[in-house]
Amino acid sequence: MSRIINAFQQYLDGAGNPLINGWLSFYQSGSNSIEKSTYSDSNEATVNANPVQLDSEGRSPDIFGTGSYRVISYSNDTLLNTPLVQIQVKDPVGGTAGTSDFSDWGAGTVYDLGSIVKGDDNNYYESLLSNNENLDPTTEETAWKQIDFLQIWNSTISYDAGDRVTDTIDGFDYISIAGSNLNNQPSTSPSEWDNFAIEASVAGVAAEGDTQVARLEGEGDTQVARLEDEGDTQVARLEDEGDTQIALIIAATVSRYS
Repeated sequence: MSRIINAFQQYLDGAGNPLINGWLSFYQSGSNSIEKSTYSDSNEATVNANPVQLDSEGRSPDIFGTGSYRVISYSNDTLLNTPLVQIQVKDPVGGTAGTSDFSDWGAGTVYDLGSIVKGDDNNYYESLLSNNENLDPTTEETAWKQIDFLQIWNSTISYDAGDRVTDTIDGFDYISIAGSNLNNQPSTSPSEWDNFAIEASVAGVAAEGDTQVARLEGEGDTQVARLEDEGDTQVARLEDEGDTQIALIIAATVSRYS
């Protein structure tokens, strides 16, 4: 789980003044109505209120979360101490870090719709439910869907086995086949990276080749059979025409000398 709001960020109103006791509302990215929980600690032990109130300097408390959010800031109604006027909307917020920022799935943790976790099989899963608790993502297909991440390869990042990247040198996609995979250019490091795009293309070409061969063999058999049939027909016709010609010649000869 990563920090959604920078630790020392200060929010301002439209006049550039601190957003004193303002508010931040958190929603699922792309939505104005589906709220998404944040937490006051990186272990997801304590859920923040939603919206979260800023302090007297317009700064937020600790806000952690998983995945991407739509965040809306509001001024404060000083009489009711509730959100008053919308100031800004930002979407997406969070969800831009590497896969190492996603926590391992825990049976005792309650996950929101859209939460992303790492399963026991080292794959990543997105929650399909709200209040998602004690449903193992590796086996519960109605509660979780497996997802993949594709990022531009960075020589300073240590990749886990299964991480996927694009190498800007050749433009191909690669999957890490080694743990602690650091500073190994995918296009030149076959021991650390597997080019699944090329393998898929080769498999596709091979399959197409088999189909072409099968089709050509089938057409060849058809051609041979057709030629054999036509040959038999030609021979039979020539034999019939020959017999007819002979009969006509004999008849003409007999008629001439009779």
